[in-house]
Amino acid sequence: MPAGHGADSRAGDVGEHAALAYFDSVRHAFARAALGAGTFEQGLQVGDVGVHLRFAGQELARALLPALGPVLHSGDGRPDVEVDLWDERSTGVGIPEPVWRLRDVVARGDVRSLSGGRVRVQVDSWNKVLTMWDAQLRRGIVWAGDAQRLPYWLPAAPLRAILHWSLATRVRHMLHAGAVGNERAGALLAGPPGSGKSTTALACLEAGLGYVGDDYVLVETEPAARAVSVYGTAKLHAPSLELLPSVPALQLSPDAQKFVVDVAGARPDLVRRSAAISAILLPRVTRGPLALHPAAASEALRALAPSTILQHADESATGMAVMAALVRQVPAYHLELGSDIAAVAPAIRDLLKASR
Repeated sequence: MPAGHGADSRAGDVGEHAALAYFDSVRHAFARAALGAGTFEQGLQVGDVGVHLRFAGQELARALLPALGPVLHSGDGRPDVEVDLWDERSTGVGIPEPVWRLRDVVARGDVRSLSGGRVRVQVDSWNKVLTMWDAQLRRGIVWAGDAQRLPYWLPAAPLRAILHWSLATRVRHMLHAGAVGNERAGALLAGPPGSGKSTTALACLEAGLGYVGDDYVLVETEPAARAVSVYGTAKLHAPSLELLPSVPALQLSPDAQKFVVDVAGARPDLVRRSAAISAILLPRVTRGPLALHPAAASEALRALAPSTILQHADESATGMAVMAALVRQVPAYHLELGSDIAAVAPAIRDLLKASR
């Protein structure tokens, strides 16, 4: 039964005991899938956090791992986080009946009574994807109905909920932002969807600047501000692709709203594992000449916070603390992109040189 389509006659709030019992039952389902399909294992290293992925079969691995190219790792040593993953179509194993009701699933797929607790759940009943997290065991589960029918954004930025839950601390957080540069100097790109973050990041890539991410990066504020790469992909609307003709793109599904660019595959030499954050840039799509001028810390916070918090309300307090610390540490600038995309990277390069 697709996650979230439970009968409305069930109890309204899902308590921790019921959530833990359901988590265990889903783990048992994964074990059955692994017994029949075999396992495929892969390590990730995101900053100083080691993640161990255990797939039942290889269908879901083929769909999700390409975007995680910058953080793929041999997985030696004891991991900090473990995740079990499988899809029903290729293994023949589904999930147990959910213990929550469909109407308990709120915006972004959170289950109302479980938000912020030990067991966290994200439900996409339309696309048949269930993500669960046990904060105490630091263990996650991902089930998909069909690895070959995932929405385009999921293979482009896989495991986003689990990485958000597992990486959040008082000094680091997954932010809805991009980043360019290298270990010496770099820029964080902040703003709502459509502001030009991806266009700016790929314009810098075209000009030879290091690429860390275009839409999601892990940001740390201690011991120094830096952005850590998570995904080797970028998502662009068609008009932005026309401005960047040398960037190869792949439309993952007929209903995709954006093109997905395999940056790590096309330019692995320019993908950086991390970059120092020397400046926060607030891009805006404009006409005319490019303009770069100072922005207040409050403006930078307003550019970062709403979309980050909206996409994952859990850990909102720690997320706000990280973003507030960052805008106090690093100067911010408005970046009016203008009509000449070729002028963007030189302006950012000059700014980063001056910030060293």
